[in-house]
Amino acid sequence: MEKQFSLDFNAQPDDNKDLENLMKLTKPLVVLDLETTGVWIEKDKIIEIAMICCFPDGTKTTYETYVNPGMPIPPEVTKVTGINDADVKDAPKFRDIAPQVFRFLEGADLGGFNVERFDLPLLEREFTENGIKFEWTKRAIYDAQKVYHLHERRDL
Repeated sequence: MEKQFSLDFNAQPDDNKDLENLMKLTKPLVVLDLETTGVWIEKDKIIEIAMICCFPDGTKTTYETYVNPGMPIPPEVTKVTGINDADVKDAPKFRDIAPQVFRFLEGADLGGFNVERFDLPLLEREFTENGIKFEWTKRAIYDAQKVYHLHERRDL
């Protein structure tokens, strides 16, 4: 796979500059996070989606919305996320925003925390249920959880 960006771990960000000092993108990178009704990829639903797209020229655009899951949000989820049924009552269903979300992700590499094991498979399922083919496995994925575990090995 073609190298998409480079990191200089010895560089120090300037107070007046942003992450671009450390990361040189060659194509858009969307960092995303989902809040959901639970952790079951095969059945749980998105209740909030937040994304930021960083472009190689340094510009950024964001997308964030609550999503009506069409099912009650379990109390345990509300405790963790702070999102309750009243918050999503008038929010769009995923089927209503799926084309817009797909366009936001189009042509970009993807990043986030635990995205390979949770967010992207769940998002793929939501897209599939709405007739959209989302082939995230053919993109470069930057999962911060993998980076963390490389540096914080767990040995017994």
